[in-house]
Amino acid sequence: MFDTGKSIFISSPAGSGKTESLARRYISLLKNNVPLERILAITFTDKASAEMKERILRILKQEEPEIYREVFEKSYRMRISTIHSFYLKLLKRFALDLDIDPSLNVCDDFISKILWDESIYSVLYSEEGQEIFKTLLSEFSEGVKNFAKIKELIDSLFYKRPLVDLILEETLESDENELILSAFKFCLDEYNKRKKSLGIIDFADIELFAYKSITHNPEWANILFAFDEQTDHILIDEFQDTSRIQWMIIYKLTEEWRAGIGKKRSEGLKPTIFLVGDDKQSIYGFRGADVEVFSEAREELKKWLQDEFQYIELEKNYRSVPEIVNFVNELFSRIMQGDLVNRWKTNYSHFKPDRTAKGSVELSILEGDLKTEEGRKYEAELIADKILKIKDKLKIHDNFGERICNFSDIAILLRSRTHLENLERALRKLSLIHISEPTRLLSISYAVFCLK
Repeated sequence: MFDTGKSIFISSPAGSGKTESLARRYISLLKNNVPLERILAITFTDKASAEMKERILRILKQEEPEIYREVFEKSYRMRISTIHSFYLKLLKRFALDLDIDPSLNVCDDFISKILWDESIYSVLYSEEGQEIFKTLLSEFSEGVKNFAKIKELIDSLFYKRPLVDLILEETLESDENELILSAFKFCLDEYNKRKKSLGIIDFADIELFAYKSITHNPEWANILFAFDEQTDHILIDEFQDTSRIQWMIIYKLTEEWRAGIGKKRSEGLKPTIFLVGDDKQSIYGFRGADVEVFSEAREELKKWLQDEFQYIELEKNYRSVPEIVNFVNELFSRIMQGDLVNRWKTNYSHFKPDRTAKGSVELSILEGDLKTEEGRKYEAELIADKILKIKDKLKIHDNFGERICNFSDIAILLRSRTHLENLERALRKLSLIHISEPTRLLSISYAVFCLK
Protein backbone atom coordinates (compact mmCIF):
# COMPACT_ATOMS: atom_id res chain seq x y z
CA MET A 1 0.00 0.00 0.00
CA PHE A 2 1.28 3.46 -0.92
CA ASP A 3 4.83 3.88 -2.28
CA THR A 4 6.82 0.85 -1.08
CA GLY A 5 10.04 2.73 -1.79
CA LYS A 6 9.22 5.28 0.90
CA SER A 7 8.92 5.15 4.67
CA ILE A 8 5.33 5.96 5.61
CA PHE A 9 3.72 7.30 8.79
CA ILE A 10 -0.08 7.04 8.73
CA SER A 11 -2.24 8.89 11.24
CA SER A 12 -5.45 6.93 11.17
CA PRO A 13 -8.50 7.80 13.33
CA ALA A 14 -10.86 5.24 14.82
CA GLY A 15 -12.68 3.14 12.26
CA SER A 16 -10.53 4.27 9.32
CA GLY A 17 -8.79 0.94 8.75
CA LYS A 18 -5.43 1.10 10.55
CA THR A 19 -4.93 -2.65 10.58
CA GLU A 20 -6.11 -2.92 6.99
CA SER A 21 -3.51 -0.32 5.96
CA LEU A 22 -0.72 -2.31 7.56
CA ALA A 23 -1.92 -5.57 6.00
CA ARG A 24 -2.07 -3.93 2.57
CA ARG A 25 1.43 -2.53 3.00
CA TYR A 26 2.72 -6.01 3.88
CA ILE A 27 1.06 -7.44 0.76
CA SER A 28 2.44 -4.64 -1.43
CA LEU A 29 5.95 -5.55 -0.30
CA LEU A 30 5.32 -9.20 -1.17
CA LYS A 31 4.05 -8.18 -4.62
CA ASN A 32 7.30 -6.25 -5.08
CA ASN A 33 9.21 -9.51 -4.53
CA VAL A 34 10.34 -8.77 -0.98
CA PRO A 35 10.92 -12.13 0.80
CA LEU A 36 8.49 -12.49 3.70
CA GLU A 37 11.42 -13.38 5.99
CA ARG A 38 12.78 -9.86 5.54
CA ILE A 39 9.57 -8.11 6.62
CA LEU A 40 9.09 -7.48 10.35
CA ALA A 41 5.56 -6.57 11.47
CA ILE A 42 5.11 -5.53 15.10
CA THR A 43 1.84 -5.39 17.03
CA PHE A 44 1.16 -4.99 20.76
CA THR A 45 -0.76 -8.14 21.70
CA ASP A 46 -0.58 -11.80 20.73
CA LYS A 47 -4.21 -11.60 19.61
CA ALA A 48 -3.44 -8.68 17.29
CA SER A 49 -0.48 -10.61 15.84
CA ALA A 50 -2.67 -13.62 15.07
CA GLU A 51 -5.37 -11.40 13.55
CA MET A 52 -2.80 -9.58 11.41
CA LYS A 53 -1.42 -12.83 10.02
CA GLU A 54 -4.93 -14.14 9.37
CA ARG A 55 -5.97 -10.94 7.61
CA ILE A 56 -2.94 -10.91 5.33
CA LEU A 57 -3.52 -14.54 4.32
CA ARG A 58 -7.24 -13.93 3.77
CA ILE A 59 -6.62 -10.95 1.47
CA LEU A 60 -3.96 -12.86 -0.46
CA LYS A 61 -6.26 -15.85 -0.91
CA GLN A 62 -9.01 -13.63 -2.33
CA GLU A 63 -6.90 -11.28 -4.44
CA GLU A 64 -3.50 -12.88 -5.08
CA PRO A 65 -3.97 -16.67 -5.13
CA GLU A 66 -0.53 -17.41 -6.57
CA ILE A 67 1.26 -15.37 -3.89
CA TYR A 68 -1.07 -16.88 -1.30
CA ARG A 69 -0.02 -20.44 -2.12
CA GLU A 70 3.64 -19.51 -1.86
CA VAL A 71 3.22 -17.58 1.37
CA PHE A 72 0.93 -20.16 2.98
CA GLU A 73 3.57 -22.87 2.60
CA LYS A 74 6.04 -20.65 4.46
CA SER A 75 3.57 -18.93 6.80
CA TYR A 76 5.45 -20.25 9.83
CA ARG A 77 8.33 -17.99 8.76
CA MET A 78 6.23 -14.81 8.77
CA ARG A 79 7.77 -12.39 11.26
CA ILE A 80 4.61 -10.97 12.80
CA SER A 81 4.88 -10.67 16.57
CA THR A 82 4.45 -8.46 19.60
CA ILE A 83 7.22 -5.98 20.28
CA HIS A 84 8.28 -7.92 23.39
CA SER A 85 8.45 -11.21 21.48
CA PHE A 86 10.69 -9.55 18.91
CA TYR A 87 13.00 -8.13 21.60
CA LEU A 88 13.10 -11.48 23.41
CA LYS A 89 14.17 -13.36 20.27
CA LEU A 90 16.90 -10.78 19.76
CA LEU A 91 18.11 -11.26 23.33
CA LYS A 92 18.04 -15.05 23.22
CA ARG A 93 20.01 -15.13 20.00
CA PHE A 94 22.84 -13.19 21.68
CA ALA A 95 22.24 -14.49 25.20
CA LEU A 96 25.77 -15.78 25.75
CA ASP A 97 27.36 -12.56 24.48
CA LEU A 98 25.03 -10.54 26.70
CA ASP A 99 25.58 -12.76 29.75
CA ILE A 100 21.89 -13.66 29.83
CA ASP A 101 20.39 -17.09 30.51
CA PRO A 102 19.13 -18.28 27.08
CA SER A 103 16.28 -20.21 28.74
CA LEU A 104 14.71 -17.04 30.07
CA ASN A 105 11.11 -17.29 31.21
CA VAL A 106 8.94 -14.17 31.18
CA CYS A 107 6.45 -13.71 34.02
CA ASP A 108 3.09 -12.08 33.41
CA ASP A 109 1.90 -8.84 35.04
CA PHE A 110 0.02 -10.71 37.78
CA ILE A 111 3.10 -12.59 39.02
CA SER A 112 5.21 -9.47 38.62
CA LYS A 113 2.89 -7.46 40.88
CA ILE A 114 2.89 -10.18 43.55
CA LEU A 115 6.69 -10.31 43.58
CA TRP A 116 6.87 -6.52 43.73
CA ASP A 117 4.56 -6.26 46.74
CA GLU A 118 6.48 -9.06 48.48
CA SER A 119 9.71 -7.19 47.81
CA ILE A 120 8.41 -3.96 49.37
CA TYR A 121 7.29 -5.68 52.57
CA SER A 122 10.51 -7.68 52.73
CA VAL A 123 12.46 -4.41 52.62
CA LEU A 124 10.28 -3.00 55.40
CA TYR A 125 11.39 -5.83 57.68
CA SER A 126 15.09 -5.31 56.93
CA GLU A 127 17.21 -3.06 59.13
CA GLU A 128 18.49 -0.84 56.30
CA GLY A 129 15.04 -0.69 54.69
CA GLN A 130 13.43 0.44 57.92
CA GLU A 131 15.90 3.31 58.20
CA ILE A 132 15.13 4.46 54.65
CA PHE A 133 11.37 4.37 55.20
CA LYS A 134 11.61 6.05 58.61
CA THR A 135 13.51 8.91 56.99
CA LEU A 136 10.89 9.15 54.27
CA LEU A 137 8.01 9.08 56.74
CA SER A 138 9.59 11.91 58.73
CA GLU A 139 9.35 14.08 55.62
CA PHE A 140 5.55 13.87 55.72
CA SER A 141 3.60 15.87 58.28
CA GLU A 142 1.13 13.08 58.99
CA GLY A 143 3.89 10.65 59.86
CA VAL A 144 3.22 6.95 59.70
CA LYS A 145 -0.26 7.49 58.28
CA ASN A 146 1.38 8.38 55.00
CA PHE A 147 2.98 5.00 54.32
CA ALA A 148 0.14 4.39 51.85
CA LYS A 149 1.17 7.58 50.03
CA ILE A 150 4.81 6.49 49.94
CA LYS A 151 3.86 3.08 48.58
CA GLU A 152 1.71 4.77 45.95
CA LEU A 153 4.71 6.86 44.84
CA ILE A 154 6.99 3.84 44.74
CA ASP A 155 4.39 1.82 42.84
CA SER A 156 4.05 4.62 40.29
CA LEU A 157 7.81 4.42 39.67
CA PHE A 158 7.56 0.66 39.28
CA TYR A 159 4.94 1.05 36.55
CA LYS A 160 7.18 3.54 34.73
CA ARG A 161 9.91 0.96 34.29
CA PRO A 162 12.21 0.50 32.43
CA LEU A 163 12.81 4.25 31.97
CA VAL A 164 13.09 4.62 35.73
CA ASP A 165 15.89 2.05 35.75
CA LEU A 166 17.84 4.31 33.40
CA ILE A 167 17.07 7.41 35.48
CA LEU A 168 18.50 5.69 38.56
CA GLU A 169 21.86 5.66 36.80
CA GLU A 170 21.84 9.46 36.46
CA THR A 171 22.46 12.26 39.00
CA LEU A 172 19.41 13.11 41.09
CA GLU A 173 18.31 16.74 41.27
CA SER A 174 16.88 17.10 44.77
CA ASP A 175 17.03 15.49 48.20
CA GLU A 176 13.30 14.73 48.16
CA ASN A 177 13.53 12.88 44.86
CA GLU A 178 16.68 11.16 46.06
CA LEU A 179 14.85 9.79 49.10
CA ILE A 180 11.96 8.39 47.06
CA LEU A 181 14.28 6.96 44.43
CA SER A 182 16.56 5.46 47.07
CA ALA A 183 13.61 3.66 48.64
CA PHE A 184 12.46 2.55 45.21
CA LYS A 185 15.93 1.29 44.28
CA PHE A 186 16.18 -0.67 47.50
CA CYS A 187 12.86 -2.38 46.72
CA LEU A 188 13.84 -2.86 43.08
CA ASP A 189 17.07 -4.62 44.08
CA GLU A 190 15.07 -7.02 46.23
CA TYR A 191 12.57 -7.53 43.40
CA ASN A 192 15.39 -8.35 40.95
CA LYS A 193 16.89 -10.85 43.41
CA ARG A 194 13.57 -12.64 43.70
CA LYS A 195 13.18 -12.83 39.92
CA LYS A 196 16.71 -14.13 39.53
CA SER A 197 16.16 -16.86 42.11
CA LEU A 198 13.09 -17.98 40.14
CA GLY A 199 14.86 -17.71 36.78
CA ILE A 200 12.38 -15.20 35.37
CA ILE A 201 12.28 -11.68 33.97
CA ASP A 202 9.39 -9.28 33.39
CA PHE A 203 8.36 -7.26 30.34
CA ALA A 204 10.23 -4.16 31.53
CA ASP A 205 13.41 -6.24 31.79
CA ILE A 206 13.03 -7.31 28.16
CA GLU A 207 12.96 -3.68 27.02
CA LEU A 208 15.82 -2.67 29.32
CA PHE A 209 18.06 -5.56 28.25
CA ALA A 210 17.24 -4.96 24.58
CA TYR A 211 18.09 -1.27 24.84
CA LYS A 212 21.34 -1.86 26.71
CA SER A 213 22.35 -4.66 24.36
CA ILE A 214 22.46 -2.26 21.39
CA THR A 215 23.83 0.78 23.21
CA HIS A 216 26.13 -0.29 26.08
CA ASN A 217 27.13 -3.88 25.42
CA PRO A 218 30.50 -4.54 23.72
CA GLU A 219 28.65 -6.72 21.19
CA TRP A 220 26.20 -3.98 20.16
CA ALA A 221 27.63 -3.66 16.63
CA ASN A 222 27.20 -7.39 15.97
CA ILE A 223 23.60 -7.27 17.17
CA LEU A 224 22.78 -4.33 14.91
CA PHE A 225 24.53 -6.04 12.00
CA ALA A 226 22.59 -9.28 12.54
CA PHE A 227 19.29 -7.40 12.62
CA ASP A 228 20.18 -5.44 9.49
CA GLU A 229 21.16 -8.63 7.67
CA GLN A 230 17.74 -10.15 8.33
CA THR A 231 15.42 -7.17 7.98
CA ASP A 232 14.61 -4.76 5.15
CA HIS A 233 11.22 -3.42 6.22
CA ILE A 234 9.60 -2.72 9.62
CA LEU A 235 5.85 -2.26 10.05
CA ILE A 236 4.49 -1.13 13.44
CA ASP A 237 0.79 -1.16 14.28
CA GLU A 238 -0.90 0.98 16.98
CA PHE A 239 2.13 3.25 17.19
CA GLN A 240 0.39 5.55 19.66
CA ASP A 241 0.89 2.81 22.29
CA THR A 242 4.68 2.87 21.89
CA SER A 243 6.75 3.81 24.92
CA ARG A 244 9.78 6.04 24.68
CA ILE A 245 12.28 3.24 25.26
CA GLN A 246 10.55 1.03 22.67
CA TRP A 247 10.97 3.79 20.10
CA MET A 248 14.57 4.34 21.20
CA ILE A 249 15.28 0.67 20.41
CA ILE A 250 13.61 0.81 16.97
CA TYR A 251 15.38 4.12 16.31
CA LYS A 252 18.78 2.58 17.09
CA LEU A 253 18.11 -0.56 15.05
CA THR A 254 17.30 1.54 11.97
CA GLU A 255 20.10 4.05 12.43
CA GLU A 256 21.85 3.20 9.16
CA TRP A 257 18.54 3.20 7.29
CA ARG A 258 17.83 6.77 8.33
CA ALA A 259 21.39 7.94 7.71
CA GLY A 260 21.24 6.71 4.12
CA ILE A 261 24.35 4.54 4.52
CA GLY A 262 25.16 0.86 4.86
CA LYS A 263 25.34 -2.25 2.73
CA LYS A 264 21.68 -2.07 1.67
CA ARG A 265 22.03 1.41 0.24
CA SER A 266 25.21 0.51 -1.63
CA GLU A 267 23.30 -2.33 -3.30
CA GLY A 268 20.45 -0.05 -4.32
CA LEU A 269 17.96 -1.32 -1.72
CA LYS A 270 15.87 1.18 0.24
CA PRO A 271 14.82 -0.20 3.63
CA THR A 272 11.59 1.33 4.95
CA ILE A 273 9.70 2.00 8.15
CA PHE A 274 5.89 1.91 8.11
CA LEU A 275 4.09 3.27 11.18
CA VAL A 276 0.35 3.46 11.67
CA GLY A 277 -1.57 4.78 14.66
CA ASP A 278 -3.73 7.53 16.09
CA ASP A 279 -2.41 9.82 18.82
CA LYS A 280 -6.01 10.52 19.88
CA GLN A 281 -6.28 6.87 20.95
CA SER A 282 -3.20 6.88 23.17
CA ILE A 283 -4.72 5.71 26.46
CA TYR A 284 -2.01 3.39 27.83
CA GLY A 285 0.13 5.94 29.65
CA PHE A 286 -0.04 3.75 32.76
CA ARG A 287 1.79 1.06 30.76
CA GLY A 288 4.49 3.46 29.64
CA ALA A 289 2.97 4.58 26.33
CA ASP A 290 4.10 8.13 25.56
CA VAL A 291 1.95 10.11 23.12
CA GLU A 292 4.79 12.63 22.65
CA VAL A 293 6.73 9.90 20.84
CA PHE A 294 4.07 10.03 18.12
CA SER A 295 4.88 13.58 17.01
CA GLU A 296 8.60 13.28 17.73
CA ALA A 297 8.95 10.16 15.56
CA ARG A 298 7.17 11.90 12.70
CA GLU A 299 9.49 14.90 12.87
CA GLU A 300 12.64 12.80 13.24
CA LEU A 301 11.80 10.57 10.27
CA LYS A 302 10.98 13.57 8.13
CA LYS A 303 14.26 15.22 9.08
CA TRP A 304 16.37 12.13 8.39
CA LEU A 305 14.63 10.66 5.34
CA GLN A 306 13.35 13.86 3.70
CA ASP A 307 11.94 12.95 0.25
CA GLU A 308 11.93 9.26 1.16
CA PHE A 309 9.38 9.88 3.90
CA GLN A 310 5.66 10.53 3.63
CA TYR A 311 3.18 11.48 6.36
CA ILE A 312 -0.45 10.63 5.59
CA GLU A 313 -3.63 11.46 7.51
CA LEU A 314 -6.56 9.20 6.73
CA GLU A 315 -9.90 10.97 7.02
CA LYS A 316 -12.59 8.40 6.28
CA ASN A 317 -14.38 6.51 9.03
CA TYR A 318 -15.90 3.24 7.80
CA ARG A 319 -17.34 2.12 11.13
CA SER A 320 -19.74 4.78 12.40
CA VAL A 321 -22.80 6.47 10.94
CA PRO A 322 -22.56 10.19 9.99
CA GLU A 323 -24.42 11.45 13.06
CA ILE A 324 -21.90 9.87 15.44
CA VAL A 325 -18.89 11.03 13.43
CA ASN A 326 -20.23 14.59 13.22
CA PHE A 327 -20.95 14.64 16.95
CA VAL A 328 -17.43 13.43 17.79
CA ASN A 329 -15.92 16.01 15.42
CA GLU A 330 -17.91 18.82 17.02
CA LEU A 331 -17.22 17.82 20.62
CA PHE A 332 -13.57 16.74 20.54
CA SER A 333 -12.35 19.51 18.25
CA ARG A 334 -13.16 21.83 21.17
CA ILE A 335 -11.60 19.61 23.84
CA MET A 336 -8.45 18.38 22.08
CA GLN A 337 -6.42 21.44 21.17
CA GLY A 338 -2.72 20.59 21.26
CA ASP A 339 0.22 22.97 21.19
CA LEU A 340 3.90 22.81 20.31
CA VAL A 341 5.08 23.19 23.90
CA ASN A 342 2.99 20.51 25.61
CA ARG A 343 3.35 17.59 23.20
CA TRP A 344 1.15 15.39 25.36
CA LYS A 345 -1.80 17.63 24.45
CA THR A 346 -3.12 16.00 21.32
CA ASN A 347 -4.61 18.05 18.53
CA TYR A 348 -7.88 16.88 17.00
CA SER A 349 -8.24 16.18 13.28
CA HIS A 350 -11.71 15.92 11.76
CA PHE A 351 -12.65 12.75 9.94
CA LYS A 352 -15.40 12.00 7.45
CA PRO A 353 -18.10 9.31 7.60
CA ASP A 354 -18.17 6.75 4.80
CA ARG A 355 -21.33 4.88 5.85
CA THR A 356 -24.71 6.06 4.62
CA ALA A 357 -26.92 4.50 7.31
CA LYS A 358 -28.86 6.80 9.61
CA GLY A 359 -28.26 7.14 13.33
CA SER A 360 -28.65 9.55 16.19
CA VAL A 361 -26.86 10.94 19.24
CA GLU A 362 -28.87 11.92 22.28
CA LEU A 363 -27.55 13.56 25.44
CA SER A 364 -29.55 13.35 28.66
CA ILE A 365 -28.27 16.01 31.04
CA LEU A 366 -29.40 15.28 34.59
CA GLU A 367 -29.62 18.11 37.08
CA GLY A 368 -29.14 17.78 40.80
CA ASP A 369 -26.63 15.98 43.03
CA LEU A 370 -26.08 12.54 41.51
CA LYS A 371 -23.57 11.61 44.20
CA THR A 372 -26.31 11.06 46.79
CA GLU A 373 -28.11 7.74 47.08
CA GLU A 374 -31.34 9.28 45.79
CA GLY A 375 -29.50 10.88 42.88
CA ARG A 376 -27.93 7.56 41.86
CA LYS A 377 -31.29 5.81 42.03
CA TYR A 378 -32.83 8.51 39.86
CA GLU A 379 -30.04 8.21 37.30
CA ALA A 380 -30.35 4.40 37.22
CA GLU A 381 -34.12 4.56 36.71
CA LEU A 382 -33.71 6.97 33.78
CA ILE A 383 -31.20 4.62 32.15
CA ALA A 384 -33.48 1.62 32.60
CA ASP A 385 -36.41 3.56 31.18
CA LYS A 386 -34.33 4.66 28.20
CA ILE A 387 -33.38 1.03 27.45
CA LEU A 388 -37.04 0.03 27.58
CA LYS A 389 -37.85 2.70 24.98
CA ILE A 390 -35.00 1.60 22.70
CA LYS A 391 -35.72 -2.14 22.76
CA ASP A 392 -37.84 -3.28 19.81
CA LYS A 393 -38.12 0.29 18.50
CA LEU A 394 -34.71 1.61 17.47
CA LYS A 395 -33.45 0.45 14.06
CA ILE A 396 -30.01 -1.17 13.89
CA HIS A 397 -27.85 -1.25 10.75
CA ASP A 398 -25.23 -4.02 10.55
CA ASN A 399 -23.57 -6.20 7.91
CA PHE A 400 -26.82 -8.06 7.35
CA GLY A 401 -28.95 -4.98 6.74
CA GLU A 402 -31.55 -3.23 8.89
CA ARG A 403 -33.21 -4.84 11.92
CA ILE A 404 -34.85 -3.95 15.22
CA CYS A 405 -32.70 -3.34 18.30
CA ASN A 406 -32.56 -6.00 21.01
CA PHE A 407 -30.81 -6.15 24.37
CA SER A 408 -27.55 -7.55 22.97
CA ASP A 409 -27.14 -4.32 20.94
CA ILE A 410 -27.12 -2.07 24.01
CA ALA A 411 -24.08 -1.22 26.15
CA ILE A 412 -24.11 0.59 29.48
CA LEU A 413 -20.90 2.47 30.23
CA LEU A 414 -20.24 3.10 33.93
CA ARG A 415 -17.68 5.40 35.52
CA SER A 416 -17.27 3.05 38.48
CA ARG A 417 -18.84 -0.02 40.11
CA THR A 418 -20.40 2.14 42.84
CA HIS A 419 -23.36 2.64 40.48
CA LEU A 420 -23.83 -1.06 39.80
CA GLU A 421 -26.24 -2.01 42.58
CA ASN A 422 -28.69 0.82 41.84
CA LEU A 423 -28.54 0.12 38.13
CA GLU A 424 -29.25 -3.62 38.55
CA ARG A 425 -32.12 -2.82 40.88
CA ALA A 426 -33.65 -0.43 38.32
CA LEU A 427 -33.25 -2.97 35.50
CA ARG A 428 -34.87 -5.72 37.55
CA LYS A 429 -37.75 -3.41 38.45
CA LEU A 430 -38.63 -3.10 34.76
CA SER A 431 -37.97 -6.83 34.23
CA LEU A 432 -35.06 -6.04 31.92
CA ILE A 433 -32.75 -8.55 33.61
CA HIS A 434 -33.19 -11.72 35.63
CA ILE A 435 -29.92 -12.54 37.42
CA SER A 436 -29.08 -13.52 40.97
CA GLU A 437 -25.40 -12.62 41.35
CA PRO A 438 -25.04 -8.94 42.32
CA THR A 439 -21.80 -8.45 40.35
CA ARG A 440 -22.82 -10.19 37.13
CA LEU A 441 -23.26 -7.82 34.18
CA LEU A 442 -25.32 -8.29 31.07
CA SER A 443 -23.99 -7.15 27.69
CA ILE A 444 -26.82 -4.90 27.04
CA SER A 445 -24.43 -0.81 18.98
CA TYR A 446 -26.30 1.71 21.24
CA ALA A 447 -24.46 3.24 24.17
CA VAL A 448 -26.12 4.91 27.15
CA PHE A 449 -23.73 7.48 28.62
CA CYS A 450 -24.04 8.56 32.25
CA LEU A 451 -23.00 12.23 32.15
CA LYS A 452 -22.03 14.05 35.32
